[in-house]
Amino acid sequence: MTMLDDSLGNLLRRADAGASMVVVTSPDALARAVRRHAMRRRQRRQVACVALVLVMGVAVAFPIAERRAGEPVRIAVHPAVVAPAESTAVLQQAEYHERVAAALVRLERLRGAPAGGRAVDPYLSRLQIERNRAALILVDQGDRLRRRFSDDAAAAANYRQAARLFPESPAAEVAGQRLQSIQSKGKES
Repeated sequence: MTMLDDSLGNLLRRADAGASMVVVTSPDALARAVRRHAMRRRQRRQVACVALVLVMGVAVAFPIAERRAGEPVRIAVHPAVVAPAESTAVLQQAEYHERVAAALVRLERLRGAPAGGRAVDPYLSRLQIERNRAALILVDQGDRLRRRFSDDAAAAANYRQAARLFPESPAAEVAGQRLQSIQSKGKES
């Protein structure tokens, strides 16, 4: 083992001899080196912070700019200028909303009825309102299927379901009318 220790020692001595020696000429040199190192570290941190802020700003701003670019432009059209195909849909929607308003007025009258008259339980009236909403959702979904995708079969299925599940709601009448318009359209083609 002494031979191994000697060869290792010789190897280390040769490596030390080949390396340049650092000579400190003044006592301030070490302090300057430490200050320079600290200043470089601060500069690196500042650059990293600025880069991080820029990356976060771009990451936040990019999706917002992307959403704004994808929004469709909406143009207001006067009802008198609406195309004939759209005017029937607008008229149907107006008629539908009038019926819903009339049903709500009737419901309010029933709620305010005197005790000797036909009093309505608040729970039942809320239940009826929820049923009407569900029927409205089905009809509205059918309207969207018909308008956006021109899928009359799926729209008719929604209208049938609204009429079958909620026959006493105002939306059932509208669903029946829309079914008739789909059927009459199918017979014309």
